[in-house]
Amino acid sequence: MNILKKFAAVLVLVGFISIAWMGVASAHSFHTGNSVTLSNQEAVYQTVFAAGKSIDINNEVFGDVFCAGQTVHVTGTVHGDVICAGQTLVISGTIDGDVRLAGQDILLNAAVAGNATIGGQNFTLSSGAKVGGDMTVG
Repeated sequence: MNILKKFAAVLVLVGFISIAWMGVASAHSFHTGNSVTLSNQEAVYQTVFAAGKSIDINNEVFGDVFCAGQTVHVTGTVHGDVICAGQTLVISGTIDGDVRLAGQDILLNAAVAGNATIGGQNFTLSSGAKVGGDMTVG
């Protein structure tokens, strides 16, 4: 009888973990195409993955932003990290987390609450940009 109770408890625990994992696994938003645009219509409550020739994120994002493209613009507010790679990167929104950028031409004109790690051929830090943590440029 005691073994049966333990077995039932384990099954219930596995069920709860499975349901919780499904919620985490579905909390991603994937966007691909030649031109990917997330306009300022409504907030995104997911981690955003974007890949394309031209990427424009002008939303409030409650999650991280991962992107790769030839031209990348992040002008919205991101309540998380921004990790992007591209030929031309323009980050000019508000970032509550860290920023990690790799590209040929990078312009950082954002208020970054965390750290900024930048790897690029040409990097410009505008006079209006703020980095709350450490900044590494290479």
